[in-house]
Amino acid sequence: MKEEKNVKVSIVIPMYNVSDYIVNCVKSVTKQTYSNIECIIVNDCSTDDSVAKCESVINSYQGPIQFRILQHEHNRGVSAARNTGIEAITGQFIFYLDSDDVISNDCIEKLLAPMLKDETIEVVQGRSIIFESKDYDNLPKGPVMQPVDLVGRDLIQEDFYDGRKWPTGHRHIVGFTSNKLMRIDFIHNNRLYYKEGQLWEDLLWFIYMINCVNHMYLVPDLTYFYCKRPNSITTGTIPQKKIIEQGRVYNEIANNLIPENNGRQAKNMYKAFLNNYARNPEYKQFKPAVKSIRKTLEANHYKKEAVIFTVTEFLLRFKVFRAIFRLTEKILRRK
Repeated sequence: MKEEKNVKVSIVIPMYNVSDYIVNCVKSVTKQTYSNIECIIVNDCSTDDSVAKCESVINSYQGPIQFRILQHEHNRGVSAARNTGIEAITGQFIFYLDSDDVISNDCIEKLLAPMLKDETIEVVQGRSIIFESKDYDNLPKGPVMQPVDLVGRDLIQEDFYDGRKWPTGHRHIVGFTSNKLMRIDFIHNNRLYYKEGQLWEDLLWFIYMINCVNHMYLVPDLTYFYCKRPNSITTGTIPQKKIIEQGRVYNEIANNLIPENNGRQAKNMYKAFLNNYARNPEYKQFKPAVKSIRKTLEANHYKKEAVIFTVTEFLLRFKVFRAIFRLTEKILRRK
């Protein structure tokens, strides 16, 4: 790819106690084939040697990519770390990378290419997979497929809410922050910042993002590799707290369905909402959200979904049915 000297990409990495992962994460940035990059690493008061390992990689790197480590005065969470990164960047494009994940060597090059050809593209997303191997020098490439160009908010939301997929079976649009290169003007103009102190912030941010993006381009190349770890923000959280926080996100989404596409939104989320509703000790606070989802399903003629939602929600008002639901869930998990 021809290097664009005036086009800078900013990579933001929130960092907190990722000693076992941060080296591979930062090294994957140093290997980028596109070089006009600044990488902002926001240390959210790590108590392990993450910072020392990160500095070691940066100090040994000799190349054009600029690195900066910013320090929070106290632990504020990943949402605050991302917001700090947004405030500090100087690039025209932004890419979020979680500190326990890695990106392909040509990640930024692949994602930036369509945006340089078409200034109307606001978001470009690559394909991602969960990567369990430790061989970071030989990341898989995946099959050759055609890119997907989505022009217009209706078409983008139709693709996501209808669950359109690649031939590999993976969804086109993934509801996370990561693996998306975005124009920084698009972020600022739509105030797509993160709600601090909120777990499941990715889902909440993503819903607001997809409600305002007008041109999205999907690159079929594998550019992002997730690493599952036991002590991440979501998997490491105690189940009860995770359920409560997840419910609050669903509650906010349900109470803010956008009129022009609320039917698809409600259909897409009603099962997940009910699953959380059955386990959440704060379920009584969700009455407005329940009413919103039910009315939306009915108004958009999703009769089957409306009946399922209404009957299930009614039964879950009784303790015995909530207990049966939780018991059934435990049994199914063991199988």
